[in-house]
Amino acid sequence: MVFLQCSLCKFKGKRKNAVDHFLKRHLPENDVPYFCVLCKFRAINKFKWEKHLSSFPKHISAVNSCHTMLSDKAYCIESDKKFELDISPNGQLIPIEYTSVQPSNIPFEENIEPVPEYSEEVVIVEMTEEDQTIFTLKEEISNLTDTLVKERNQFENYLNKMEETKKNLKSELNQTKAELHVQNQKNKENQTSEKEERRKDRKRSYQEPNKRIRSVVVVPKRRCEHF
Repeated sequence: MVFLQCSLCKFKGKRKNAVDHFLKRHLPENDVPYFCVLCKFRAINKFKWEKHLSSFPKHISAVNSCHTMLSDKAYCIESDKKFELDISPNGQLIPIEYTSVQPSNIPFEENIEPVPEYSEEVVIVEMTEEDQTIFTLKEEISNLTDTLVKERNQFENYLNKMEETKKNLKSELNQTKAELHVQNQKNKENQTSEKEERRKDRKRSYQEPNKRIRSVVVVPKRRCEHF
């Protein structure tokens, strides 16, 4: 049967136990897939993380108080690195042969560090005042960041609306100028036409009296004969 031995200590065990041992004892926090900043719990996948979270009333209270989701970084640091351990003769976990016929000749420590089942019976780790302060500050920073982003987006939308309004007003102004120009041209044409009509009327008024004078016929008076 093949077992794994930790390259950093004397632990030996099956693959599952060896992986959990290395995860909880030797893996840096930044490389842990799911790391709880409230109690330093480590998990390989999200299922175990959610199981851990639901088992701690203090954690659930913290989640409800800050209205965050399970993956919120305010209390859970989720690594973006793929969790893979090097299992090789020169790796993090070293494969070893174990013969069950002579168990006393091999120092086997499979049950030295059993994998705990996180349930209501697990002792809850209380947050220190410093941890609570850090948690509160992170929450405030997160809220301020969200508020800043929201206000910035609103201001950008306001600027875009103002720019659009400016373009519309400029377009209306140009259209009004064009309409006024056309109207002024029509007014000038009408004024010119009216002046021409008045000039023609005056000319006709000068010509008509002369015509009437030329049409007058002078009839001589007859002499009266006395009888």
